[in-house]
Amino acid sequence: MVVEFKTETNTKTGAATVEQLATWTQTRAEEYITSSSEVSDPRAVHVSFATKALASNKASFADLETDQLEHLVYDIADLAMGHKLLTKVRELARKGASDIFVKGTDAVVIHYRSGQREAVDPWYSSLKGLGDEIRNLRSSLGIASTPFDPHNPSFDARLPEGIRVNAAHSANSGYELSFRVPDRSIRSLADLKANNTVDTPLADFLSAAVRAQLNIVISGGTGAGKTALLLCMLGELEPLERVVTIEDRAELDLATLHPKLDVVELEGRGANSDGVGEVTGKQLMKSALRMHPDRIVVGEARDEIARELLTAMASGNDGSLSTLHARSPSAVIDRLVECSGLDYARVTESIRNAVDLFVHVRQFSNGERRVSDVVQVSAARELDGLLRLKPIYAFNPKGAPQSTYAQLVAKPSGRVASRLAAAGWKP
Repeated sequence: MVVEFKTETNTKTGAATVEQLATWTQTRAEEYITSSSEVSDPRAVHVSFATKALASNKASFADLETDQLEHLVYDIADLAMGHKLLTKVRELARKGASDIFVKGTDAVVIHYRSGQREAVDPWYSSLKGLGDEIRNLRSSLGIASTPFDPHNPSFDARLPEGIRVNAAHSANSGYELSFRVPDRSIRSLADLKANNTVDTPLADFLSAAVRAQLNIVISGGTGAGKTALLLCMLGELEPLERVVTIEDRAELDLATLHPKLDVVELEGRGANSDGVGEVTGKQLMKSALRMHPDRIVVGEARDEIARELLTAMASGNDGSLSTLHARSPSAVIDRLVECSGLDYARVTESIRNAVDLFVHVRQFSNGERRVSDVVQVSAARELDGLLRLKPIYAFNPKGAPQSTYAQLVAKPSGRVASRLAAAGWKP
């Protein structure tokens, strides 16, 4: 059985009105696209006409708040383009979903921020219908020219409001679609205190670490909250600090979340179906260094960009930050060795010269997230060649009373201590 879908706004205002606006939008947008020879973004055209349609019918939506009206514009545009899939995703996002998995024609699995998980009936009765929806989605996002077939079995994309999309050919379900919904209500360390990710002492430490222009790598597992922590820490920057972000697929949306900053967003790109047009992490880092940044932020350090990030940090670009998938602070070293493609000795030497702190965040079975560890990277060269990590904050360390939050277990030392002191931090 395929679930019949109604949006929140449909329920409030009547489905016929929304459908009528979508029909009007579809007609006007198609007329405009047909008559124009230079339309590079069909979705933007649909959003523009949806905005006009909604503006002309304000009385029908007088009970909606401003943010609800903004969501409704996207819903109307998506309905006009035949993207009922995105309308469903956005409704679930408004209801607190953090991840949505469309498992072909088998089922849809939803993860909520509360920790609850739910399986519902499939949204599609045929793989052809789902495949057509994916092709329409790729076209509207401007990535139709990149290959998506059994030889190139997956793609990543980002919706205008920041929802991350991944699609893959699946052996058991035909297509597997996943949507990661960012929590845009969390923008500052104060927000992280409010949702119990950190307490006040740890928030003060992280704030000072950013202001002290320490180089920081944030680690954690999938869905642990690495990107959210990164964005909240960047909220501690001074107005008009020049920040260049580097990502495979633009997801941080830093300019929107922190408009006080001078943000330059650089994005990688894969080769098209002809094998040309690729933009690599190395190219992006080279461009970033020429832009005179106060800080460089890498959305996720992986593959060659990890090596380029360490080089940039070691070359004097202090205050740089990045995230990295790793199960523990000590595993960060192995992950950087793996990503960089260099031998252990060269990578550890780069880390010693480049990185000041590893900050680790964990997600627990009940859905709660905590910053569990902060470790300082030792600048000393050990006789055994190993890189030493000094715990600064730890979660429930041995011999200490049980606590909900990571606790200070040692004072920072050397360059890190002096910089933190200059930024006003006191243990």
